[in-house]
Amino acid sequence: MTDPNSLLRNIICTALLSVLMSCVTPVNSVFESAKLLDKGGIELQGSYNAYYIEDLKTNDNYGFAIGYGVSDRYTIKLRYERINALDGDFESEFSEFDTNYIEFTNKYSIWKDRVAFSIPVGIYANEFLTMYQLDPRLFFTFGQGAHFEFNIIPKLHIFFGDGATGLTPGINVGLGLSSDLSKWAIRPEIGYDSYTTFGLGLNFYLNPKEKNNY
Repeated sequence: MTDPNSLLRNIICTALLSVLMSCVTPVNSVFESAKLLDKGGIELQGSYNAYYIEDLKTNDNYGFAIGYGVSDRYTIKLRYERINALDGDFESEFSEFDTNYIEFTNKYSIWKDRVAFSIPVGIYANEFLTMYQLDPRLFFTFGQGAHFEFNIIPKLHIFFGDGATGLTPGINVGLGLSSDLSKWAIRPEIGYDSYTTFGLGLNFYLNPKEKNNY
């Protein structure tokens, strides 16, 4: 028989997590592809994102990341993103909700340069809350040349906070554009979970060996 106190506690925790999630916009951008670094390779990334609910711009995000190729089939990355809360067209009246996001990413190659999988672990922190996230992602990359690629990245945000969990599916669609994708890439990207995102990433790849494409 279900313990009424336990059921009530679960309902309260779930409601509390919903309130906490409304105080911070989930990070949905990726700026990656299914391609991995060579063993010993290094990736440097900078990015900007705008988040919207319908016509309301909710926040501007600025981020950077550094990745390392553990092997030709496994890459790790450390990422930081600053979530700057906005109130429409006005200066932020919700700066107390400005949030720091830190993520440790691991990416495994399933089908070389075409399909990959990752389960990043992230943490959101501001003066009101600390919330954790698992974010399993699949990467599908089309186009194997040196100048252009098309990426589709479905994912599931799994939030943990104060004993409750929350789930939000999401998807990103992006391009990789470059004169040589093995060395650098401009990555425009759009995404959707409960927010619509528009962003731009700039990635530099320092590979210990030459590749025809990245």
